[in-house]
Amino acid sequence: METYYFNYLKQQQDESYIDDLKYELDRRVYHYGDQFRKNNDNNSFNFSSLLKKQFRITRALLKSSKDINDFKNIAINNAYFSLKDDLRLYNYTPLDVPWICSYNKYSLYISLLKYQNFLDNVTYDSIISSESFNLYKKIHEKLLEYYSSSNVKILCLYNDMCSFEKMSIKIFKKLNKPSYVFLHGIPGRYNNIDENRTDFLVVWGKKIKENFVKAGIDEKKILISGHPSYKKYDLTNIKLRTGLDNILVLSKSMFLSPQGDKVQLTDRGNLILYLLEIEEVLKRKNVQHVKFRPHPSENINWYYKFISRQFFRPDVNTNITESFKQSSLVIGSTSTSFLNSLMNNVNYIIYEPSNNNNDYLNFPLNPPFDNKDERAVVANTKEELFEKVSNGSIVNKDILLDYIDPNYNLDFLKINNTILNK
Repeated sequence: METYYFNYLKQQQDESYIDDLKYELDRRVYHYGDQFRKNNDNNSFNFSSLLKKQFRITRALLKSSKDINDFKNIAINNAYFSLKDDLRLYNYTPLDVPWICSYNKYSLYISLLKYQNFLDNVTYDSIISSESFNLYKKIHEKLLEYYSSSNVKILCLYNDMCSFEKMSIKIFKKLNKPSYVFLHGIPGRYNNIDENRTDFLVVWGKKIKENFVKAGIDEKKILISGHPSYKKYDLTNIKLRTGLDNILVLSKSMFLSPQGDKVQLTDRGNLILYLLEIEEVLKRKNVQHVKFRPHPSENINWYYKFISRQFFRPDVNTNITESFKQSSLVIGSTSTSFLNSLMNNVNYIIYEPSNNNNDYLNFPLNPPFDNKDERAVVANTKEELFEKVSNGSIVNKDILLDYIDPNYNLDFLKINNTILNK
């Protein structure tokens, strides 16, 4: 898209450099407004954030007294789940990424902290200056020096889009050390750019792998792990319940920044419309109120400027798993919550109003949310939602086998595994 500001920046400076900063620059432009709990419009003093930052600095200072070369078989890691414990089982020593703390390199941690602050505040005309480019190269060189330790073996990340992650991936490739992205659920979108930068992409199930292959990612680099919370689950133990007495409604959330190399404009007003339509349908079934839970990135008070608190009562549970356990039915959109709901024995009706297979946010619908798998219960209109609710339609739980492999396995991480000996 020629009118995308990011393309202009790439034309003015080293393209690889600008690409490494894309997520940080994009989120300053697109991640705005009271809709989000943390956003770029709200830079007021926050005591809690200050304490967290001070804690991280103190922890980094304490850990910097330890030499990285004293550890064996180091896995640099910020991936989700219980991966630290799993890495230890495979004889790795998991260490936090250096922008959280740097062993024997406190100066590196401070440099990364300062550089993040620079990215959070730099003007976009300055980012293309030679001074900014030289600063980026210095950061790159410091990371290269840190990762060059012979004891650093692999890189495990939860995303490949943020700046330090991108730089680290490139450095590991240069050092001929393997890198992994561990996906944390069902993707809201598939492309062959994001999640395709590391050597390997680790997903929960075969259907997720299949969808990435269709999007253009080499199937040889996609590994299936299952999920640590659902080790060796048994479908016979899953008994889905459904009913109208205690419904949980999940919001339809927005991406924090553009994905891949495209800009797709989204009308956030449709997030309100989404809830109003659900309310209309449920009131036709004499439902007087539901539990409402926005995405963790969202600010529930923004929603309550537009929707009825009397009908959409805030879910008081801190842990969404407890909400699933207490609910008689979940209504939501494209989300990993679909799987979590089923694993907690509660039916999940997917409501994805669509036009030409695009959702309310102008993104293509993906399996199993695209109404092409009969095992999922999907409504694309208010009328279809009313019908599914009225009929008590229930998801075929067999769909779980496609999206979460029941045998959690990370044997591909074995140190002597040939997959690592590139």
